[in-house]
Amino acid sequence: WTIENNVFRGGAHHTLEIEGLYHVVRNNYFNNDSWMDDPGGNAPQDPDDNGLYGNRLLAVSHDYDAQNDPTYVLVEGNRFGPSGTPSDDNGEASVLLAAADNVITRYNEIYLAESLGFYLKSITTYNPDYTVTYNNTVFDVGNWPAGNSQLRNEGIGMSSGSTNNDFRNNLIWDPAAPVNRAIWAVGG
Repeated sequence: WTIENNVFRGGAHHTLEIEGLYHVVRNNYFNNDSWMDDPGGNAPQDPDDNGLYGNRLLAVSHDYDAQNDPTYVLVEGNRFGPSGTPSDDNGEASVLLAAADNVITRYNEIYLAESLGFYLKSITTYNPDYTVTYNNTVFDVGNWPAGNSQLRNEGIGMSSGSTNNDFRNNLIWDPAAPVNRAIWAVGG
């Protein structure tokens, strides 16, 4: 699949989730800032300053039918931002690689995220491995309201089980206070 030159706005959980093999996500604009009320009335986090919720922008996940297979996805030249506080969980990041292997992420802009800008996340025993992340710009992320202590405010995060991932020539600028970390490695 090639997903190219689109505008994605206002997804209830993600604006786009990719599962499976051999996808190209190129030259799209993603926006999932605060636009919805708490649908169940019991959100685990406080809403954004305007009293509304949003969520993450892109999730690339391994194929749940063939969990040990690599995904081979290219994410290139996209604009990701802004993203809002989720109403249904503690949130993740604007761009999430959830146990997805062999993903190339390059030439993207990730900005105005309520939580992490970019996150390599392990799911149960599966980890994001053999990813290449280069020439991306991550800026002004981690801007959640003070009540949302579970959300992260670093530029890039990595689960400790992930291996053989390559980060090169990324610009990470102005992650929010109080942490102000460009990179966060979960568990060390």
